Amino acid sequence: MSKDDAQLVAAYHYASQTIDGTLPLRELASWAHRIVGHEGHPIAQELVELDDAYDAYDGWGGQPDDAMQVVTNFMDVAGPEIQKWMRPGAASQ
Repeated sequence: MSKDDAQLVAAYHYASQTIDGTLPLRELASWAHRIVGHEGHPIAQELVELDDAYDAYDGWGGQPDDAMQVVTNFMDVAGPEIQKWMRPGAASQ
């Protein structure tokens, strides 16, 4: 597993927590920007860029209109890609 693959699997895990409501979306975006970065896995770039979009709202108390859609799109695209690294049943835990 490459570093990019590991970061993609981790991003998928954290994104699923965001969808479940246990990890705030802003925290997911911030994590993605710090750990994956702009040079990281191409599939995770929308999450990284979401942090940049949140920066535009700092001080205004809002969030990008399509923030949750970015997460669900990421999950849809990343899901098939990470299956080779997942043990059976792990995604549902």
